[in-house]
Amino acid sequence: MYKKVVLTALCVLSLGLSAPVSTEAGGLAGVIAAGVQGAQQYKQVTKEIDMIDTVYRNEYCEKIKGEVGVNYEWQANQQLNNIFARLNPIVAKYDPTVYERPYNYFVNNETSFNAFCTMGHNFSVNIGAFNALNYQEDEMAFVVGHELSHGTHNHVLNGAKKSIGMQTALAMVAAGGNLTGSIMTNFASNYAQAKWVTLPQEKVADKDSFTYCSEAGYNVGAGAAVWQRVLDHSTKATGNMLALNDHPKTENRRDTNSDYMTEYSNKMVVVDKKTGEIFVNKVKIGVANAGNGQSARERTYFVAGNLAKVYHANAAARPEPYIYNGGLYLGDYYIMSLAYGDNGNAWVNNLKLANKGK
Repeated sequence: MYKKVVLTALCVLSLGLSAPVSTEAGGLAGVIAAGVQGAQQYKQVTKEIDMIDTVYRNEYCEKIKGEVGVNYEWQANQQLNNIFARLNPIVAKYDPTVYERPYNYFVNNETSFNAFCTMGHNFSVNIGAFNALNYQEDEMAFVVGHELSHGTHNHVLNGAKKSIGMQTALAMVAAGGNLTGSIMTNFASNYAQAKWVTLPQEKVADKDSFTYCSEAGYNVGAGAAVWQRVLDHSTKATGNMLALNDHPKTENRRDTNSDYMTEYSNKMVVVDKKTGEIFVNKVKIGVANAGNGQSARERTYFVAGNLAKVYHANAAARPEPYIYNGGLYLGDYYIMSLAYGDNGNAWVNNLKLANKGK
């Protein structure tokens, strides 16, 4: 009780109120009065946080750029432009505010595998993420889509309000003098704090990312492939993603994205969680060989994603499989290259069996 009284009094004095209320130990009325004044100030702080999300969002973006730097590497920036051109119209269906506040997005200089979407529709991808994913656009799109979901649902904005608490908010006011400037500086230094986003929100973001990317025409197996790649290449570049306690486990993220792919395929295409083998209509089809800088299982998810696209659009028709010019096709749909030693004839025969099933 004594600590609470002293802290409340300190907060009131730090705000320079003209007539601070007595909050001596035992003075319950004083504590209540000071608490009311503190609550009013907290309300003002949250109002200012909302202004960072709207009025001062561009200034906030510049502060973040000052923290992480801006990377102008051509390929990374071009790929991010391409992804936003495809995803932004999809995201706008779920978050029309992107028309009022278009995303400020840029590539930053951080070398770890990460990306973030913070308040004010401010978004950035680490150059390290492009390197970790070997500039694979379908995989990068799933990373971007995940973060855009946080923007759609205001996860960081709402989490920041809850996280800072009244005590922290008032302390920032006392230290900074200028309310907005103090808060903005603090948030710019903590733009990507995972503690502002909860585990359930991370799961929502993964699901939304699948929705965005599938509607934008990206390979629906790429979401699972991202996390398979993280498992395959767990190094200093990717290890931080594996260590986040408030993110789902990497294996679970891979398998959940694979389940989304199965649902998308009208439950026709399944990748076995243990063996990594593709099944179509309950018939074992195969595992793709390693190639194109991808492990066998990472590449298998891309093949499965192409198959899922076929059965999403043609569950009843089931196009005929065939080999043409070194590639495997189902009807008009490209499935995979056979350049890495895959047995095309075996894939064709297995897919024909799958098509004969119920």
